[in-house]
Amino acid sequence: NMKNILAFFLSFFVLFSAYAEPICKDSRIGLHVGTYHLDRDTKYREFNPGIFASCNNFTAGTYANSEYKQSYYFGYLFEYKVLGLFVGGVTGYSDNLYKLQPMLVPSIKIPSTPIRINYLPQQPNKEKNTQGIHITLEYKF
Repeated sequence: NMKNILAFFLSFFVLFSAYAEPICKDSRIGLHVGTYHLDRDTKYREFNPGIFASCNNFTAGTYANSEYKQSYYFGYLFEYKVLGLFVGGVTGYSDNLYKLQPMLVPSIKIPSTPIRINYLPQQPNKEKNTQGIHITLEYKF
């Protein structure tokens, strides 16, 4: 249930931020919004609501993925000015929903806004074109 997941992440993030301030110098919380898929014939879901929390660029989150399943992920966001590269693992993209698959997502942060534009590359071993542009909103604390 998305409400329970959202409540869990928000509660965890608030508690973690309150007690880990010296550890967590760069705290963020964010929302997954949607994806524009480059192959318009695939019938992928384009509204992909979700939430994530980040501490010193270590990130964990969940979202409703394009294959109409729930995905959970974790990883690290490498940043250089407005450019980013997220490296991690994600579930929810195979016959086995719990199989962890690699996640490598380059992005650009639009300065002075909460908007991050992410490029979703082709997933290995997929016949359909899985490439897309994914929008997230992120807020620093």
